[in-house]
Amino acid sequence: MVPMHPQPRVGEIFSSWLVRLSLANGLPLHSFYSGLLRYRQAIWNRDIDRHPPISFLECLNHATKVPISQLNELTLVRYEGLFYDELSATGVVPWLLPLGIYHRTHKLAGMQFCPLCLKEDSNPYYRLKWRVGLIVLCDVHNCVLVDRCPKCNSPVIFHRHGIGRGKYLHPNCLKYCYSCNHNLSTVEPTYPDWPDLGSQSLLERLIREFEFCPWQGFPVGADCPIPFFIGLRVILNLLNGRFGGRIQTSICSELPVGVVQSSALHFEYLDTARRLHLLLCACWLIQGWPDRFVLSCRNAGLSRSRILEVPDASPYWLETVLSGHLDSRTYSPSQEEFLQAAAYLVSKDRQLTTQGIMEVLGVQRDAARRMIKIWLPHS
Repeated sequence: MVPMHPQPRVGEIFSSWLVRLSLANGLPLHSFYSGLLRYRQAIWNRDIDRHPPISFLECLNHATKVPISQLNELTLVRYEGLFYDELSATGVVPWLLPLGIYHRTHKLAGMQFCPLCLKEDSNPYYRLKWRVGLIVLCDVHNCVLVDRCPKCNSPVIFHRHGIGRGKYLHPNCLKYCYSCNHNLSTVEPTYPDWPDLGSQSLLERLIREFEFCPWQGFPVGADCPIPFFIGLRVILNLLNGRFGGRIQTSICSELPVGVVQSSALHFEYLDTARRLHLLLCACWLIQGWPDRFVLSCRNAGLSRSRILEVPDASPYWLETVLSGHLDSRTYSPSQEEFLQAAAYLVSKDRQLTTQGIMEVLGVQRDAARRMIKIWLPHS
């Protein structure tokens, strides 16, 4: 066993514990893992919080006696069955904030933090939930999470501490920016500026209880988390996409809030402030489901086909509303129905004409002509 082996904190993310383990033993990460533990494979050129190699977990288990099952609970695999069926090792994953890994650094702000949590921690650490796009507020302090150093605008990359000559390793260095050494725990917290208490309370409750589905008394009857989060993501993509301005304008007629410009980026690639605004809008639409959502879509001139231009599948709780209230599609008879109508006309000694098909099937003239042209030669 290693001399010092601090136990993982409740809710800690795997990479945070890896850094704390190394610092507790007074060694830079490379010296600790490659030299002391003799684990020679690359660690930081991948998203180590997704699927750490089993050989690495076994090495850590041998060195610290922390069970492999407990180590897995520190990774994003924990959220399988909640936000996604199965966590892929690479690529875009719904609700998971991407890191933008380039060699051993990050180009994107995939890790958020609460400055008040870092300030109150006796030994600062980062939470697993701070990698989730839904989590835009601290569930303890209700302040907005921060995704970059406010001094130098660098993303949070705490494993970069100790890299480079002359850098001093301090046990509490996780609360400092790796790039400019700014104390992140001193960042002034901000709070949501939202005029509707009901939708803000709904979002705060969802953030607090997202792991405890089914949610009692929730406006949307989602007894299973994955279908609920799929549908919520459809609504968020609608608000963020090319028709988002329309429905946000509809919301503005009820609430004194601004309209954010549409974006081609996935929800998970947006900064925390924009995700917060979109989530509050979505929670406002969900309240009193489905009446407020349907009315807002109608005022914005959005039909089912416009809403589902995004590639996500629509779950049952959302599809029933879209089909029942916002489906502007006209019914198109099948080939079998056309042939049955044709047989009926013949049985009544009537000619198979456009007018006859219009009367029997109740379709428009152009549709009747098209069916006769396409299907009659094959009958």
